[in-house]
This record gives sequence, structure tokens and C-alpha cells, in this order.
Amino acid sequence: MPASPEPPNQAIDSAADEPRLNSGPVQVVVATRTLVALAAVTLGAVLLVVFVYSAREILIQLLAAIFLAMAVEPLVGVHRKNTTGAFLGTLRGVADRASGLKCAKTEGLL
Repeated sequence: MPASPEPPNQAIDSAADEPRLNSGPVQVVVATRTLVALAAVTLGAVLLVVFVYSAREILIQLLAAIFLAMAVEPLVGVHRKNTTGAFLGTLRGVADRASGLKCAKTEGLL
């Protein structure tokens, strides 16, 4: 029969159960990689907060534009169904003439 492993020798010491008041400072070891990761995350968070704070007005306007575009989209779909192609061609011609641009005719180029 193989020998069973013996448990490690543990000396029973009544003093070990009591807290040690004069044992001195405890040394804590932190890996350099952990400190670098903590610094990188902290720096990234600070830079993100600075960026959002400096661009807050633009971000608010962007969010408002997205909200309004989504709110108006059903009306645009209804208008698009009820509009003929002739109207859009006329509208585009008026917009081109009103813009003052002299665009070359592109017929036959494609």
C-alpha cells in the first residue's frame, strides 16, 4: 500500500492567533505593469472628460440634429411617395439656377 502524503507540520502556537502589535510595517509589492496600466487608464479618462467638456456645445447640437432628423423622417417618406419626378426635376433646375453656378451639361458623358 502506498504511503499517504503527510500533512505539513503545523505547530500550534497560541501566540499566533493573537494580533501582533509590534510586527513592523508590511511591505506591499505592486507590479510595474499594473502601475503603467493604471496610469494609462487614468490619463485616458481625463483626456476623454476634457474632450467632451470642450466639445459639449457641438455634441449637443449633433444630438439635437440626429433627434430632429429621426423625428422628421416619417414625414419625408410620405412626401416622397406623393411627389412626382417632374416636380423634383423642376425643383432641382430652380435650385441650380438660383445658386448662380454655371455647371456644364453632363448629358452623353455616361
